Formats: sequence, structure tokens, C-alpha cells
Amino acid sequence: MFLQKILKILICLNLSPICKILVPKKISLSERIGRYLFYPSYINNKKEIKPLAFKPDPDTEEVSSSRLKFISLEYFIKLALKINRKKNDFRGFAVLANKQISELDCNVVYSPNKTNVFHSDILMGYVSKKGQPMDGELQERARKMAKKAEFIEYV
Repeated sequence: MFLQKILKILICLNLSPICKILVPKKISLSERIGRYLFYPSYINNKKEIKPLAFKPDPDTEEVSSSRLKFISLEYFIKLALKINRKKNDFRGFAVLANKQISELDCNVVYSPNKTNVFHSDILMGYVSKKGQPMDGELQERARKMAKKAEFIEYV
């Protein structure tokens, strides 16, 4: 709890590079992982998460996400709105515990970047081919992950 407060203060002071040193590399099974959801790509008008929300970036097995244990909801929203999309496209987050992800034979790794020191990647176990639909096993994992994920709406 103390570490989380320190990290939030450092973010407010624009000292996020220091956070990379303090954030543990190991991700516990109980840690919650968040993924930005944009409409209509990742969520339908019934507010159901689409499997496409968990399709890896082309030619990788990685699905971009964030470690929610260390950031406030306000900061997570701020990061989402920075992404190169129209503001009204952003609809909320898909949230899963790392345990739920690992039950689908997927892993989460800590992968901080310049924009988000709390960035992580969900490793789906299958590479997504650019311009191709997801293959059967990847599609099934993405479908189950979308079903397990909690939708937190941005209003």
C-alpha cells in the first residue's frame, strides 16, 4: 500500500522514470491487468467485450495492457486518451486478474515503455498474422478472455 502511494506521488510530480525502478518485475496472480476498450473495435453497443480486444498486435503474441495495482483510475484514463484515437471512441477498460489470464495458458509480463511505466503485455501464446483473422486456438483464447473480463465503463 505504501509503495502504491509513493508511485502515485511520483507520477503526479512527473517523475515516472523513477517508478520503473520501484515497480516489481514479478506480477502476482492476484494482480489486476487492464486493457483499453475502444468502440466499435473492441466493444459492441450492448457493452460486451469483443474477442478482437485480445487480438495480439500484428506478427506478435502481445496484447498491450497495464498493471492496475500501481496506478489510479484517473491516470489510466489519461493514458487511454493519449492513444491516437478520437476521444469519443474510448469506452472503458477490460479488467482481469492475472490468475484468470494464466488459466487460459497465457502470461503477463511487465514491459514499461516511454508512455506508460506500468505497461504490461498479455502473451497469448499464438502469433497474430498481419491482415489475417485469428486462427482457431487464438480466437478461442481471445473469446474466453473477453468473456471473463470485467467491463469498466468510462462515462
